[in-house]
Amino acid sequence: MTILRRALVSHSVLVGMLLIELAVYYPRLPDRVASHFGASGEPDGWQSKQAFTTFTIAFPIVLAALMIGAQATMLYLGRIPISLVNLPNKKYWLAPERRAETLAWVVPLMSNFMLWMGVGTTALMVIVMGMALRANLMPEPRLTYALPVVGVYMALVVAGTIRLSIQMYRRFGRIPAEDASEPRSEAPAR
Repeated sequence: MTILRRALVSHSVLVGMLLIELAVYYPRLPDRVASHFGASGEPDGWQSKQAFTTFTIAFPIVLAALMIGAQATMLYLGRIPISLVNLPNKKYWLAPERRAETLAWVVPLMSNFMLWMGVGTTALMVIVMGMALRANLMPEPRLTYALPVVGVYMALVVAGTIRLSIQMYRRFGRIPAEDASEPRSEAPAR
């Protein structure tokens, strides 16, 4: 299965889960629904049941489409001008004789990173929206456990970004010893 197909399937499953949850809870939702919650979990924004439902359906679908679109851009990484690429020693690693090999290593790594970032972001929205749905079934709506969920998401994003950065730096942070005699193109000329 290609990475784009995995992204499409993963996002579809997540959005499908939310739609099923919405279908189950919709008949029990009040006419006026708490749609926004502050950091304390107390509602501070309200919508009609219909507006809330429309947003609950549309937002994850649009978010998933954006994440899949970001994933698809990885396929075109080789067409991006070198000036837009942020890579240690990029003039060396993206020189014509090494560009294909470098991209063959970078594209799968970045594609996988984007897949999990996108799926994680969509999962966060699906979880929080599900929590909001369930909160509205209570006499006094209150969003509980949202901050720990967001905290776990943020920790995973930071850990994933650090891991990606370490992998990139280990691979591209130095010019190989056999080529070290070549002048570094990024060092200022003296």
